Amino acid sequence: MVSPHPTYRIHSQLDNTWITNLYKVKGREPIRINPEDAKKFGVKNGDLVEVYNKRGKILTGAVVTKDIRPGVVAIEEGAWYGPENMSEVGSRCNSGHCNILTSSRPSSQMAQATTANTTLVAIKKAEGTIGANQAYSMPKTSKI
Repeated sequence: MVSPHPTYRIHSQLDNTWITNLYKVKGREPIRINPEDAKKFGVKNGDLVEVYNKRGKILTGAVVTKDIRPGVVAIEEGAWYGPENMSEVGSRCNSGHCNILTSSRPSSQMAQATTANTTLVAIKKAEGTIGANQAYSMPKTSKI
């Protein structure tokens, strides 16, 4: 997985605005996937896709395109974190926040840059009941 800078945002800024209607897929961050890979995984344009590795799992919306090479997927960084279950450690992110899947290991002692473009992931078509993306909703608070 590569995680380039967003086309329509400045990192996470503007992720909660009308501009997301231009590119989000069913309210989730898009995952660009090559048609060969999409066919292999049974994924069609517009499907919700679970992307996962040992660090976590996220939901994304498939954008099948020849603009990405086979064996590579792209999810732009900056989506707001939205776990499906706030009380569950490791709950799947329902909005497609790709940093769930990346390592915090620096690129070198000198640069200390992220290694976000070297993330191995697996994908599968999302199954079961999938709730709405709640990343932009106010959290429930307890009454004092």
